[in-house]
Amino acid sequence: MITAFVAERDGKPIGRIAAIVNRSHNKYHNDRAGFFGFFECVNEPAVAQALVEKASAVLREAGMDSCPGGGAEIF
Repeated sequence: MITAFVAERDGKPIGRIAAIVNRSHNKYHNDRAGFFGFFECVNEPAVAQALVEKASAVLREAGMDSCPGGGAEIF
């Protein structure tokens, strides 16, 4: 499952992110990890935070209990 989001300002894209559930990974590792990718945004922490929070919420709703990235858990 991949769910993509685009942040816009005044009708123009300013960021994007995808929430990803890799069922093969989770089956192999016997876990419920979600991932995010295809992330980029303008240099504004609030935009980055909103995108990561949206992806995290979608992953939680999909039953994932972690989202490893860069060695850190984001939820």
